[in-house]
Amino acid sequence: MNGFQWRGALERLHARRRCIAPDVMGMGFTQTPEGQMISPVTQATMLAMLLDTLHIDAVDLVANDSGGLVAQLFLAKYPQRVRTLLLTNCDVDENSPPPQFLPFVEQARKGILWMTSSFRN
Repeated sequence: MNGFQWRGALERLHARRRCIAPDVMGMGFTQTPEGQMISPVTQATMLAMLLDTLHIDAVDLVANDSGGLVAQLFLAKYPQRVRTLLLTNCDVDENSPPPQFLPFVEQARKGILWMTSSFRN
């Protein structure tokens, strides 16, 4: 969802690889223009545009949760840009978001979603 959640992994991996953990559009510190379409497909395109801007041809792509769907779409659209792929605990297109998560989405839309400290890292 956002780069911050990868901070522990980045600290361990940066000596071996260049690590980039972009925020997904609409999450983290991104400021998405009003009317900007936000879908897994547009997220995959955004990732390609970011890599183009950074002059990165190919990546070892690691994804978790909803990022897994974006990673799979990125791989399907840009197979030459993915050296390796690691997916952990990911959603898939038919299960994105999972039905059990829909009440949280609705609460967030209404501005009434509050996370308790037990859910925060």
